[in-house]
Amino acid sequence: MKKINEILEASNFWNKDLFIGNPRSQHINEILELLKLNKCVVLSGPRYSGKSIIVRQVFKTLIDSGVPNVNFLHINLEDPRLEKPLTTKVIFEIIKSYEAKLNPKGEIYITLDEIQSFPDWQKFTKTILQRSTSYKLILTTSSMLDSSRFFEKNQDKFSEHKIGPLSFMEFLDWKEVKSFHATENELTEYLKFGGFPKVVLESNLDIKEEILLGYYQRTIERDLALAFGIRSYNDINRLIDFVMSHTSESISTYEIEKTLKILNVTARNFIKNLKDCHLVSELSFFSESAKQRIYNPEKLFICDTGFVNIMSDQVSNLSVARSAIFEKLKYLNNNKIYYTRVKSEIDFVVCEDGEPVDFINVIEDADDLTQLAAASKSLKAILKKYPKSSAMIVAIRKEEANSELRILSLLEFLTL
Repeated sequence: MKKINEILEASNFWNKDLFIGNPRSQHINEILELLKLNKCVVLSGPRYSGKSIIVRQVFKTLIDSGVPNVNFLHINLEDPRLEKPLTTKVIFEIIKSYEAKLNPKGEIYITLDEIQSFPDWQKFTKTILQRSTSYKLILTTSSMLDSSRFFEKNQDKFSEHKIGPLSFMEFLDWKEVKSFHATENELTEYLKFGGFPKVVLESNLDIKEEILLGYYQRTIERDLALAFGIRSYNDINRLIDFVMSHTSESISTYEIEKTLKILNVTARNFIKNLKDCHLVSELSFFSESAKQRIYNPEKLFICDTGFVNIMSDQVSNLSVARSAIFEKLKYLNNNKIYYTRVKSEIDFVVCEDGEPVDFINVIEDADDLTQLAAASKSLKAILKKYPKSSAMIVAIRKEEANSELRILSLLEFLTL
């Protein structure tokens, strides 16, 4: 095995500049602010969404501001050349070797990349934070199995920042298109192929599909099949196919059990691991009644519309549009979004401090009077209960539509 510093050399800024790609400024700025809080920053999100590159962008920003380049240590925990098994002792030996070679002074920024590969990461982070305040830790993860409770109990020591595929606004920025110049062509490409950075940068449509298919297969094999054992691999694929074809719809594990002939407990475990691997996010039911919140099943959304389109030919344009809206709302409102039902279903409820502030219904055609009337009816009914809230309708197509409620096209909404 190569000496550890030789292994680390390729992924650190010590003697060279590294590829940093297109800057994702919002993430960079938010992570820099979190680092000032003297907490361990956890970057979570699906594989291939750009977490490691964003860490490089953060480090480059700090280097440009005057922090010496030897004060940054990036450790890829999935590097097969590292000593196995990974233990707290092994990681501290890596840090000791790095410090002996480069002798960094002042604050030291350390990244542990893909911490799900390091069973002792919780023990390690607690130990190093207690050992010295000069260490600034960033952890990245694409598969946080059974760690949500740990973060909840240690909010004074950890700050989580979620990173997903590019938003539509980021997509436009990378395409060098101003939001007010965006057209249906850009929107169609984004909805079809999604926002994974490498996919966005690729111009060949066939290669885009190949990249997405490769991402899907490697994610299933790395993060899901290993978790369940190879015997469950077929069930995993069947379940994901089912979820993708029903994205943006409410799905109960009893429905999965009945349709796929999978035990209910197995279905629950599958869904949990899909969430833990950031492939799927849930949308819970909004109600002041605890019974109603429990009775109504979650809606499930796939992390990227490109995944949905590449793996399922049964998904509707409306489901894809709702998925794009969900991703925008999820990152804008820190997951405080729900769906509800008054007379008929309301697609999204946006809450602040537990109180609903916005209600949104999504339709295909705002010029279809039947669709418009149905969407308006439920929104007007909910506004009677929550008169201080606002409501809007988002339509995939909108030309001459008129309504008492605010109506935006999907393109207009995603460029807000």
